[in-house]
Amino acid sequence: MMLRRYRDTYLLSSSEGRRLVEEYYDTAPYLVKVLEMCRDVSWIYEQLYRNYLSICVSYIEEKKYEECKRVYIDMVQGLQEKYLYN
Repeated sequence: MMLRRYRDTYLLSSSEGRRLVEEYYDTAPYLVKVLEMCRDVSWIYEQLYRNYLSICVSYIEEKKYEECKRVYIDMVQGLQEKYLYN
């Protein structure tokens, strides 16, 4: 819920944020399909939570919204490079 609220109230309030959300909805379904085909998908999701999502939640709690956005961008770019554009 916290991440959705962040998306809806912070990201969607700027043109850059709207672009990130649009990119997410364009890329995420395909990325999830690719990840689901990996043998170690559970480990991948655990690492995503540990290394990115939990950090984003902490930043949101601290009202460090730009820092959260940077972590999110790093996560998406890393996933795209590793699983979509390799």
